[in-house]
Amino acid sequence: MSAYKRADRVAHRIKLEIADLLAKEVRDPRLGFVTVVDVSLSDDLQQARVFVGLSEGRDSKAVFSVLKAATGYLRERLARRLALRRVPVLTFLPDTETDRVAHLLELIERVNDDATNVRGS
Repeated sequence: MSAYKRADRVAHRIKLEIADLLAKEVRDPRLGFVTVVDVSLSDDLQQARVFVGLSEGRDSKAVFSVLKAATGYLRERLARRLALRRVPVLTFLPDTETDRVAHLLELIERVNDDATNVRGS
């Protein structure tokens, strides 16, 4: 048996499908450019946490309002695209991991710059 759980495989499919649906079918100017960063699916496949990244300057409250309003539509479209007995309940959350990684990379760059300046002196 593979260590790659069914929930992981389904989560990956849901991620791809939601990204496609948001890019091609959800037409709301408040949404802007939204990136589906990750989907975390419960082992029973009933709950999906969808982590999204927002484009700069977007009002996150408005974006998440649009996503919440589109949840029923997205679940209905997922039901047509995926062979699941039940489509999981979707919960949209902001992606904080990307921000954390960007911050860490910035700190590493500063340390490297400081080390270069010290050696160059």
